[in-house]
This record gives sequence, C-alpha cells and structure tokens, in this order.
Amino acid sequence: MTWGSVSITIALAILTACSCQPVPKVKRSQPTTPQVLLAEADPKLRTERDPAKTGEKGWRLFEKAVRAMPQEARGSENVFPDWSALERGIGTSLIEAERVLAKFKPTFDLLDRALEAPKWIRPLGDVYWRPSSNEVWMSMNLSRALTTRAKLRLEDGQSKSAVDDLVRARDLGDRLLDAELTAADWLVATALQARANRAIQIAAQHDRLSQNDLKRILKRVSPPPDRLRQYAAMLRTDFQGVLLNGIAKDNRLLETLPPDPKQDDSKQKTSRLFQQMLEGHREPFDRAATVREASRLYVEAVRNTDRPWGSQDDLDMEDPSLKAWPEDFSGGYMDELDDSAQVSPGDVHRAKAALAGISNPYGRFLLASDYFLSPALPSQARKQLVDDQASAVIVAARLFSLRHGRFPTALSELVKERLLSAEPVDPFSGRPFLYDAARTRFWSVGPNGKDDGGELRTKMFDIPKDVVYPLDAAFPELQKG
Repeated sequence: MTWGSVSITIALAILTACSCQPVPKVKRSQPTTPQVLLAEADPKLRTERDPAKTGEKGWRLFEKAVRAMPQEARGSENVFPDWSALERGIGTSLIEAERVLAKFKPTFDLLDRALEAPKWIRPLGDVYWRPSSNEVWMSMNLSRALTTRAKLRLEDGQSKSAVDDLVRARDLGDRLLDAELTAADWLVATALQARANRAIQIAAQHDRLSQNDLKRILKRVSPPPDRLRQYAAMLRTDFQGVLLNGIAKDNRLLETLPPDPKQDDSKQKTSRLFQQMLEGHREPFDRAATVREASRLYVEAVRNTDRPWGSQDDLDMEDPSLKAWPEDFSGGYMDELDDSAQVSPGDVHRAKAALAGISNPYGRFLLASDYFLSPALPSQARKQLVDDQASAVIVAARLFSLRHGRFPTALSELVKERLLSAEPVDPFSGRPFLYDAARTRFWSVGPNGKDDGGELRTKMFDIPKDVVYPLDAAFPELQKG
C-alpha cells in the first residue's frame, strides 16, 4: 500500500458509507498537547527554538515580502497563485517586464531586508496553528519574478542586475530550505530552489555574462549548504509540529460531530464508519504507544541522513494490522476501486472482529497514513544536493572554457584551476560525479545507485535513471525546465 492510498480510500469510504445506522459507543482518548506527548518521544527529535537567536525576524520579513506581492501573484487562502496572467503582461521585452514587475518593488525591497538575516526560521507556534505556510507556496511566484527579470535583463545586456536577481532567487531558496519547515513546505522549497538552479545553469552559458559575473555567481553557489542536515531538521519539525500535534488532537474520527450547514456530512459518515468497526474495543487509540512508534520511525529517518545511500535503513510502515480493515481501507485492490465501491456491513463486521484483537488500531492507522516518511523524500534531499553541486560545476566549467577555449578533460581540472575547492561527490554513490569530456556532460548515478551511461532524456515522458547535466549550451535539454 502506498502512503497516499489511505487518504484516497478514506475519501471513497466517506462517499459510500451508510449514514443511517445508530452511533455506537467507542472508548475515547482525551485530547492532550504535543508538549505533553513529547515526553514519550526520543530526545533526538526535539526542536528547541529561541526566537531571539534563530532567525524569526528574517522569517517575518519574508512573510511581509510575499504578502506585498500583487494580488494576481499571491492568489488566496484556497487558490494557488496563478503566474499566467502576469506572464502574459510581461511578454518578451524588458520595457513590458519592468512595467509589470514594478508591482513587485515593495516585495523586492522587503526581500532584500529579509536576506540580510543569515538564517530564517518558522516559529513552532505557527506550525502548530497552520502546518503548511501559505507564504511558502506563494513564494514560488516571487522566485519566478526574480528569474524572469534576470533572463530579460541578461538579454538586454544588464548582466550585473541579472546576476543580482539570480543570486536573490538562489538565496531565497537557501533560506527556506534552512528554515526548519514542515515536510509539505520543504517540498515546495525544493521546487523553488530547483527553479533558481536551473536559471543559473542556463544563464552561465550566456555570452553576455563576463568572467567577473560568473565569479560572483560561483562564489555564491560553491560550496553548497548541507542539505542532508537541513532535511534532518525538517524531519524533527514535522514530527513535533505536525505529527505530535495531530496525535494530540486527532480524536475526531472517534467522535460524533455536530452537523455543520457549511459542509456536507462526509465527516459524520467517516466518524460513524470508524465507530462501527471500533465499537467495544478496549483501547482503540493509545496516544503514548503511537508516539513511541512514531518516534522510532523518525529517529531512523534522521539517522539515515548520515548513512550512505546504499545503506539506508528500511522504514517499514506497512503495519500488518492494516489487513484487518476492509479492503477499501487497506488498499488491497486500490487500482480497481472507483466511486461505486462500498464498505459493506459484512466488511464492517469482519473488520470489527479482527480489530478486537489488535492493540491501538487507530494509532497504527494514523502512522501508516504518514506519507512524509515515504522513500521518495530522502531521495529528493539528495537530488537537491546534486542540483546545487551541478550549478557550481556548470559555472566553474564555463569560466574554465573562457580561460582556455575548451571544457576540462576531467572535473578535477576545476579544482587544479582553483575554481572549486574540491571535486563534488555524488551523494548517491559516494564517489565523484561521472564525466564524459567528449559528450561535454556529467552526471549523478541517481537513486538506483548505478551508472546508466549518462543518457539525456529523448522523449517527453522518459524518466532517465541518471541525473545528467550538459555543459554545452547547444544541448536543448539545458533549455528545458
């Protein structure tokens, strides 16, 4: 079962569960606080934040900067901001762009002030109140505004101003990835940083960037921050600020909810279904046991950041107890489910009998739903590090080519030339990046840990196994993204 399948299955059960049965009695676990539950967790997962020392001021200025963006770039609480309208206004000329991007001036000014802080951090109290930050989501368009203006200024010959914007975009991503965000916001920040890196990698090939411009960029991107340390910090925040907060409060599926005229009765249906299956259970939800098991999983996830990629500890969250739930909940045949699927009374009766002999069934269910511990996230953290190092290699190689009229025969030449302090190490193999001077490209072996020849994507939906970066601007792959 995939981590996302549980929430999909719940939605299907909500739509189809019978709402006419009487509400059974289920033993309730009294709500508590994440601070109380933290006593059950491993001390290694604690995140202590002193606002005066950790960068809350920089974070507050970042929030103000994003909120100062024009309305069409901010969206709203429930609508993801749309860049297309602004993009149409920008067009392709610097004059048009400056007119539209002039609306971002208050944002750019506040961002410059925020970037003066060497570290940002999102206060834990904010995380408890709202796990996902709207400002992080909206900052995607702030990054777009910076990279768009950089591109147009470079075409207009304003290389210094273009580099300023590229550095701002990269700094924005760096601050967010280091802000100890929740997993959901961290994923947005990785996408934002990927955009900034791509803009730098493309700009490095532009004839209008001088050696001094390239040196400025190289100074900023090399060496890259410790992305795996930042990833471990994100896990601690997600554990304490999101998971514990949810476990502390999450009793809603075991309660009878009052009717809400502003919503449909889906929550009541879900609550009824859970109560039918857990009726009479001695301890349907043991918060302390749930926290202890979650703590074990998260500690191993943090330890994995210090382990070689091929030696990762497998976080097996496929709890056998999930097989006791109806197939609609266990994901046994998720590929065949559709809107007509139903949780029958017989399924509920069989689940109730099976769950009666299982301790803490609801807590186990919650942990299996935590898809932020899926194998995709540690892979993404390492891909981010690969991309950061690639930006430095591409800029350094471009400087080398301007000096010598050719690309290096080996990446080690960039170290001898003192353009890089050390040869970058592939976090997926523990060895230097692979490089083919004849094809002017280098690559990481990627998550499968094997060299697949450094082949570029040839079709739109191809998924290359290696993470490949060309040095030659003639490669169309360099212009994508």
